[in-house]
Amino acid sequence: MKKFLSIILALTMGITALSAQEYKDAIGLRLGWDISVTYKTFVSQSNFVDVGINLPQIGKGFGISAYAFYNWNFNIGQVPGLSWYVGPGAQLGLYEKHFGIGIHGQIGLEYKFQNAPITLSLDYAPGIHIGFGAESIGVGYSPSFGGLGVRYTF
Repeated sequence: MKKFLSIILALTMGITALSAQEYKDAIGLRLGWDISVTYKTFVSQSNFVDVGINLPQIGKGFGISAYAFYNWNFNIGQVPGLSWYVGPGAQLGLYEKHFGIGIHGQIGLEYKFQNAPITLSLDYAPGIHIGFGAESIGVGYSPSFGGLGVRYTF
């Protein structure tokens, strides 16, 4: 019985994963701790790459960074257009007084509108950062990466 349930679960997840993609590419903005310009492209039926540039923000000093995530995408139940995703990623940044690199994990939800080329997403991507300054090297946890995204699909 356990073997039978395991096979059914694996087939269900496989069918869900295979039906996850409804578009190929998307470009847009992510608003959160940073403001990001993002690009997403599916590299297979259910896997995608999400890359972006975090823009400098007024009042926070100079800082610009780029990130990339490789994610696995899965439909949620019977709701057309709703999916969740998870995957690893990395970030490189240049800030006022240091250079930084980071390793992140990302988890999120996305909704693709059925009659419009628009998606909405909400994700969270905590990570570990290493900062290289003129006089020191620092390591820290970054809990505040991610946000609300709006993308145009094509």
